[in-house]
Amino acid sequence: MDERLQLHPVENIPRLRRLIASVLGSSTTESLGPYPQLEHACLHLHRSGTVAAVVQRQVQDPDFLAEHGTYYSRWAYAVPRFCTRIHFFSAKPKSADVLEAIDGWAEAGEDVYLGFITLRPVANSPVAASFMRKPSSGWGQFIRTYDRYPVNLSGRQFHVDATPFMQQDNAVGACAQASIWMALRTLRWKEGRSAFNPADITSAATRFMVSGRTLPNRDGLRIEQITEAIRTAGYSPHVIYLRKPGANGKEAWEPGEYAKVCRTLYPYIESGIPVILALLHPSGGHAVVAIGHGWSRQDPAQGRRPQPVREKLAGAALLDASQWAHPYYIHNDNTGPYLELTRGPGSGYTLANAFCAIPLLSSDILVDADEARTATISLLNDVMNIEKVRKMIDLPSRLVTRTLLLARTKVREQALASNLNPAVKRYYRTKWLPSHIWSLELHPAHDYGNSPTIGLSPIGEVLLDPSADPSEGHFLTIRINGAILKNHPETTDLIIDRNAFDGSITLALHKAA
Repeated sequence: MDERLQLHPVENIPRLRRLIASVLGSSTTESLGPYPQLEHACLHLHRSGTVAAVVQRQVQDPDFLAEHGTYYSRWAYAVPRFCTRIHFFSAKPKSADVLEAIDGWAEAGEDVYLGFITLRPVANSPVAASFMRKPSSGWGQFIRTYDRYPVNLSGRQFHVDATPFMQQDNAVGACAQASIWMALRTLRWKEGRSAFNPADITSAATRFMVSGRTLPNRDGLRIEQITEAIRTAGYSPHVIYLRKPGANGKEAWEPGEYAKVCRTLYPYIESGIPVILALLHPSGGHAVVAIGHGWSRQDPAQGRRPQPVREKLAGAALLDASQWAHPYYIHNDNTGPYLELTRGPGSGYTLANAFCAIPLLSSDILVDADEARTATISLLNDVMNIEKVRKMIDLPSRLVTRTLLLARTKVREQALASNLNPAVKRYYRTKWLPSHIWSLELHPAHDYGNSPTIGLSPIGEVLLDPSADPSEGHFLTIRINGAILKNHPETTDLIIDRNAFDGSITLALHKAA
């Protein structure tokens, strides 16, 4: 009888394939072609530096236990209740004894643990809840929707920064349920909300609208059912249509259409909010979850890139940060984790097939990203027209806007860790803020393509209350850095403060001591 824990060297892709194939009981060892999710997982794990693995058997995976109780327990044929989990490490074991090896890895630090793959005992859909370390930003992949997850293995605790991944199990859910599960599990601890198992998601989605059998649920979900499942989990789903009605992804992008789609998606993804993309293709519909983006250092004006929207701020041309952020990265339950979603059109699923996006927003977010960006730019233009302010500010000829949704704690943490002068830090740390804030940052367009490596600081920003009507001017703060203030050192900040309770507005210069 095999031991419950087994230690294996897997320093190359063929060994990774053979190990996974042996756990699956498959004779296919040269390729995991029947399971593209596992093939792409192998490539990702190898690139992450995997050299060793521990196979853990008889794992009580809570998601599969829920699936089993809902569906498989009704079978006359006995489907096993437990799963097998494979843990991956980037350092060679210090001992051939599996427990001594685990102890050595735990003592070596967090960097050696690369996450795990859970394999359920279902031949057609073996990949259950899996957490593999996200790609490094050094790879040019900026995975924004992730969390740090604790993993306990034989009395030792490890941590992995990952975006959860799962293959759809048609017994209890199709691609939409898998995408919803991945999105909810990513936000579980960040937002303190429910993280439904796939059976729960199907139940919530079909509570009021049924378009086919609920079990087995092989027909997938409609947009209305997806939003109902998300709402039941405690979020406020915003359905954003990306392409014209009737588009199926074969059409070429119309002028400005691709840039608009990128500008729509970027604020949510950059803010760490998973976005479910509903894809429409001649071969059928599909759902994936967008989790990150790439980065191009090239100025949009110099290459074959989506043209910036022609907007102005007091005479300065505005570009959007999304112009640099492409391609987008997704978890696709059909093909694998951390995959590029190409621009398209193409033979497979591409961004051109995305006909709507559904970001998972907290229930107190009543203003979407596009509304927030439009409102803040309008507000800034109004402010720049005030004679007193206009005389103080010297804007560059081109500016980049970056729209983000931030938690209140994040705003304060960023202020504390920044190089802002102490008076401004104190202002941000003590000002009353709602639980979430829309932020519009202003950056000089010059050298913005290098911002991921040189850490550019904004020369201005606007904070907006996301639970109030933006057309009413319910901003919280406008800050302008001394870099664009005439006759003031860069350590000086102009702050226009709005009291959230009585609406009173004050303007003050904050100088470093």
